[in-house]
Amino acid sequence: MMIPSSAHGLIVGIVCVAAPPITSTSGCPSSPATIIGSPTIGSRVVVAINIDGSDALNGFRIFVKTDITILNPVKADLNNTLLAQPILPLANCINGAGTGCSLSSGDGPGVVDVGAVSLAGLSTPPTTGNLFEIVYQVAGTTTGSTIGFLAGSCGTGTSVPGYCVTITNGGSTPNEETAQTGTFINLPTFTISASPTFVSVTVGGASGISTITVTPIVGFTSDVGLTLAFNSTSNNPSATLAPLTIPGASGTSTLTISATASNQAGGHNITITGTGGSPTQTRSVSVIVKVTANPVLTTSLSAPSIVVGTSISDSASLAQASTSAGGTVTYNLFSTPSCTGNSQPISSVSVTASSVPNSRSVVMNQTGTFSFNATYTGDFYNNPSTSPCEQFNVIKASPSISTTLSSTTINPLSTASDSASITGGFYGPPSGAPFSSIVGNVTYTLFAGPACTGTPSVISFVPVNGNTGSVPDSRPVQFNATGTWSWNATYSGDLNNDPAVNHTCEVLTVMVTQDFQITSSSNTVSVQVGNAATVTITVTSVQGFSSFVTITNSTSPPSGLGLVCNPNPLNVPANGAAMSTCTFTAFSTGTYTVTIRGTSTTPPLSRSMIQPITVTVSKATATISTQIFDATTNTAVLVVNGAAIITNGTTIYDHASVTGYAITGSVTYDYYTFGDCSGTPITKTVIISGGVVPNFASPDLPVSNTAGFFSIDAMYNGDGNNTSTPLTCEPLTVNVPAVAAFNLGTSAPFIVRQNLTFNATASFDPDALAPSFIDGIVSYSWDFGDGSSGSGSVVTHFYIATGDYTIVLIVADHYGVSARSASLTIHVDTLLVQLSVVTAANSTTIGKSVSVSADVKNSGTLGLTLTVTLDVNGKTVDQKTIDLPSGKDSGTFTLTWDTTSFTSGNYNVTVRIANAKTLGAAPVSVSIPASGESTQVALTAPSQAPTLPGGNTPWIILAALVVIAVAAYLFLRRRRKIQTV
Repeated sequence: MMIPSSAHGLIVGIVCVAAPPITSTSGCPSSPATIIGSPTIGSRVVVAINIDGSDALNGFRIFVKTDITILNPVKADLNNTLLAQPILPLANCINGAGTGCSLSSGDGPGVVDVGAVSLAGLSTPPTTGNLFEIVYQVAGTTTGSTIGFLAGSCGTGTSVPGYCVTITNGGSTPNEETAQTGTFINLPTFTISASPTFVSVTVGGASGISTITVTPIVGFTSDVGLTLAFNSTSNNPSATLAPLTIPGASGTSTLTISATASNQAGGHNITITGTGGSPTQTRSVSVIVKVTANPVLTTSLSAPSIVVGTSISDSASLAQASTSAGGTVTYNLFSTPSCTGNSQPISSVSVTASSVPNSRSVVMNQTGTFSFNATYTGDFYNNPSTSPCEQFNVIKASPSISTTLSSTTINPLSTASDSASITGGFYGPPSGAPFSSIVGNVTYTLFAGPACTGTPSVISFVPVNGNTGSVPDSRPVQFNATGTWSWNATYSGDLNNDPAVNHTCEVLTVMVTQDFQITSSSNTVSVQVGNAATVTITVTSVQGFSSFVTITNSTSPPSGLGLVCNPNPLNVPANGAAMSTCTFTAFSTGTYTVTIRGTSTTPPLSRSMIQPITVTVSKATATISTQIFDATTNTAVLVVNGAAIITNGTTIYDHASVTGYAITGSVTYDYYTFGDCSGTPITKTVIISGGVVPNFASPDLPVSNTAGFFSIDAMYNGDGNNTSTPLTCEPLTVNVPAVAAFNLGTSAPFIVRQNLTFNATASFDPDALAPSFIDGIVSYSWDFGDGSSGSGSVVTHFYIATGDYTIVLIVADHYGVSARSASLTIHVDTLLVQLSVVTAANSTTIGKSVSVSADVKNSGTLGLTLTVTLDVNGKTVDQKTIDLPSGKDSGTFTLTWDTTSFTSGNYNVTVRIANAKTLGAAPVSVSIPASGESTQVALTAPSQAPTLPGGNTPWIILAALVVIAVAAYLFLRRRRKIQTV
């Protein structure tokens, strides 16, 4: 007997009872083993417990159960076990005695409990071999006693649910296995088997055969009789067995099974029973029979022909199927009439008890010949089946057309038009495929007379609107004479609609009556989007018409153009006219057709212009302006001679503004390394948002660190309402600023009113020699720090007051870019010396000395060392050096003239400041203009009285106070040092 496993492992093996020979690699027989033994009581039988095709394992615990009155276990061993050494025995319990016994787990009489674990690890899957072997002692005779496995859980996890069979793998969950028992026989008997044990036949098909084999055991020699029986009493297939007797219990018999049309599909069990021997022994075997039906699937369409736009469905039935038939039927739609080509599955329905649901309804949106079929999947007892092909036609719809005149009665010189509508046709599926709407053409015709007979005139041939299915009106027709006419219209049809004729004739009467006409000052208007244009609408009275006329309009397409008329309504005088100014406001580009209509209530009239007004709305002419900005200061860059001027290293951005109507779209900026927008640019396209154009800025716009000529242009690319703009080129000059430097040609000290020379010829422009770069310093701007300014590369200036002054020089280059400035701070001093001659003789005799007393005061800001001399006729006869800090007085000092070496006569005697230097460790000479006081002194021989020309005058006291207030120019006596800043 085979005991199945309920688990679903990756590898499921078999634990079985097997007959010798026994080796470590012995597996399991294909069917339960028969163990043949001696009938001699006390004889012994060896039985193997093997495993076949198992997952990796490292041990087991198995309980084997026999009838102790037939087979009494004696011992169990691991002599041929597949477990790798070393092995740890867990149990070896015989009839409840031995090691590892557990009575609570089921150990007791007739039970062999063996358990062991390999300490070497897992086996290699799939694992096949002997687990252990058992030696039994024959205790009785039998024609069949089971050697099986103890039922229960036996205290351990089980590999075979319900039985004490556990195969371990080192984990918490044992391997998943099945179990196969054996049978012990030691009396003469026989076995019976069938091959195959499963036979499948088809209703009305070929027969199925199974071979029944009878085999004697332990010397059984009797004949065996065979019988068959079904497990049910109705709807069984035909079954025959021949021969019915097996001589000596050794031979075969043939079981033949067939199913006729009267048999239902289904499953059957035939039991073959063998009987023989004395006493009588019975053995049996079962053969399972599957009877399969060949169903016939037929279908029936809901209609053989349908109108396009309506639906069709299919139904199916199964004949010659089992009453419990299941499975699926799929309905298929083909675009061909013969069920060929690609199919579209319409419905898949479940078959229940041989009943097939209908397909869903399918709306056919295209004319033509199509086909349906259905396929049945079959099930366990029913074969698949396909229905015959069903053809059906989808025919055109039959629409109708109706018309309405704009007026049935009009005045001469008035117009009339016809309108049409189509109903009842096929307008296509909501999704718009394969057609979005009814299409085709409508022909408006006009007949002379009231009956729509004779030769017609074609007034208009208009296409049906494929999006809406609407029909445009005919053109207006002006009637110049009284009379009766008639109108009609026909529809051409299309792929899904038949042609249609309006069977109602419309009569138009032209007669003299009160009426009005509408005209326009122009039938064509052109305007740019965002702007407005006007026309004058004139309503003229006919035949004394006098009433208010309200002006309305219809525009196609309906949006994008506004129209307002003023005044409205118009008061039309009898036999006169009234005018209204109608203003078109353009909101979107395109071409619009505007029909102007006037309506009066007394009398009730409605008239349209003979010719609609065509309004062409063109794109607005967009303009673009650009300006370069300094990104650091966010101020506009200086423009000189049409070019933006920046210094090297300046980060800039270009800003564009676009004017037009509701500006959208994009602007493309280009940056060139040439000054005329030529060459290959760096390009950046930006998207306008809310009318604002994003800037062209770093990092897309490079920063130039060298002098040169560059350029930027920008172009607006246009949108649905605005034209694109031409490129606007912005030259950009990158200029390296000139460097200002100057020196002072005189060393300190600097004196009030001293002319100072400032020399800026050391200033230079770094980029003046750049290729093709016209540059250089063109202006020098001086600020002398005292409110005075100057220009030129070399300038002179003097200061009129003592103080500290900062001189600043700024130079500008050819491009008007101011340079980095240079500055120098100097101190200017005041030079003011007062020389006083206190006393002096105006005559003396030779040999006597003449003394002159003098005083010097320094009232200036500069400390001085002064040399004061006494000169006689220009020759210095005495001198004195005096140090005078600022604000100090020397006090009276004396200069002496020794007259010994002189002759008598009149002499010019002068006291003067002969030399001046600054006080300090490094004195500098200062220049004082000629200063001093002179007088005449008469020198006589000693024997003569001294006289002077003009008589005897007293000594002239030289008391001339010489006040020298000198704003002297200070000249440096040292080598000039050029100062540069």
